[in-house]
Amino acid sequence: MAVKRRTDVTLCLLVLAFFSLDTVTSQLPRKPRLCCRYSNLGGGSALSTAIDPGSACPSPLSCSVTTLTGSKTIHPPLDRCFVKLDSKRDKTGCFEDDSFTRRNPERVSGIVVRSYLLEDEAVTSAHFDIHGLEIAVPFDLDFRRLKFRIYNNERCSLDEGSGGCSPRCVDVERERTEQNEKETEVGEVDREYFVYDCELGFYSSETKVTSMVHGSTYTLDVCLDDDSCSSFYLQMPGKDESKVMSDQLVLLERDPLLFDAQLVLQFPPDLTTK
Repeated sequence: MAVKRRTDVTLCLLVLAFFSLDTVTSQLPRKPRLCCRYSNLGGGSALSTAIDPGSACPSPLSCSVTTLTGSKTIHPPLDRCFVKLDSKRDKTGCFEDDSFTRRNPERVSGIVVRSYLLEDEAVTSAHFDIHGLEIAVPFDLDFRRLKFRIYNNERCSLDEGSGGCSPRCVDVERERTEQNEKETEVGEVDREYFVYDCELGFYSSETKVTSMVHGSTYTLDVCLDDDSCSSFYLQMPGKDESKVMSDQLVLLERDPLLFDAQLVLQFPPDLTTK
């Protein structure tokens, strides 16, 4: 089974690398990590608040909602939306969770994953960059519960057990409102997304040795409520990749590749409009 896993990961790398071979047109953004689970109560870091005064988190459980341009971040009241679990922050295991089995994948649409370079004096080093990943889910999708799990394929294997694997599982609940359920015609620039940018591209071993995971492939499992789930492969930018075609990553649907030998790609709005 391990050979099959390495083959799948290698194929995934080749496919994603192919779609990253294009003219470099933009610089990866440098920013602090804005997710509320890693913010100080009553506000984010001084740097994040300076970048966006509206980004101050009222609670560690607060949801963050913004557009892809990030012009303004809002935090709905906790009775409307809250993050009930972040497995890494809460130090709980979730690798064995089997509730992410693919079903009704067509409903899981419009997911965007963006990469960035971490700007945080307490974490970053003058000698290397730390890449981060931001998961963005359209907030106008009709759901009451959002779950996602993201993990590094080189560190984790469902066939071989969790070992040194440390996936991040996030569980979000919200109340439906008339505004959420109403279909509104807005362009991608104005569309609001639930965003979560906690995942960073490094891990620490049991001996406290920190290693970067530049260029690694990740699996992202996403579920809306209990009836719709889909899984994707994506690739963390390489070590020296600060200039890219887009900070929005191409997503490769996992199950059609593994079980049907089909390539089903989801291109982000930033690329489809170029």
